[in-house]
Amino acid sequence: MKRLFRFLYALLILAAPLSATPEFTPKNTIFVWDIHDVMLRQDSPKIAKLILQIPLYRPSLSFLKNIPYYSWHSLKGETVPKEIFLQAARAAKNNQLASLVIKIANAQKLMLGTPQIIAALKELGFTNYIASNIDNEAFAQLLDPAINPELAPFFLNNFDIAGSQSVDYGASMENVIHKPNPAYFTQFIERNHIDLKKTHVIFIDDRQANITSAQKLGFMAIRFIDAKQLIEKLNCMGIPVSIAPTQAAIAAPI
Repeated sequence: MKRLFRFLYALLILAAPLSATPEFTPKNTIFVWDIHDVMLRQDSPKIAKLILQIPLYRPSLSFLKNIPYYSWHSLKGETVPKEIFLQAARAAKNNQLASLVIKIANAQKLMLGTPQIIAALKELGFTNYIASNIDNEAFAQLLDPAINPELAPFFLNNFDIAGSQSVDYGASMENVIHKPNPAYFTQFIERNHIDLKKTHVIFIDDRQANITSAQKLGFMAIRFIDAKQLIEKLNCMGIPVSIAPTQAAIAAPI
């Protein structure tokens, strides 16, 4: 009897890791994506041309003092907090300058690999959402085919836009909720009526602070490095994606 008990106990130990491994299916799993430096990268030459137009719109002193910092880091291809310029333009009620800042913010290109992964997940039946710190108005323009004919089709074809989340920056940072604030992720959960006990939320972002915050709330988060690393992570989770799905899913007409 003792031998039988030990044998059964050993089987339970061996089976435990297998039973603890979750199965990720389109019915119990959703994907939540950051935008910048995950699926889009800055178009530095285009940004440089747009920056030259700023003096034409009579920017305020509070706006101008941040330009050297912004220009240097943008031309190096680094992410900079564009919202401070948008808020300065709005605070001065300079609508034309605010529109220019949004154009600068949306001067982006699709990165290699990630759009294909997203399209592959869509083809497998998974739902993709966006959870970005992008300004609400900038996000709306990014999704407008008349304004962004190169990028809008990708987003409209591959994401649940109604359930996606951006940020209302207004004219100041007061009361603005953005990542990595836990309230940002709570808003996303409430917005989409998600029960984390029943749904796996796989959140993909390039910033560790955002990853850590999401994990504390129960998200399954992956810090994005590049498309190859992401594919390896997803494949290890039993999700069979690659970077070569049907190209029509990426750039199909609306």
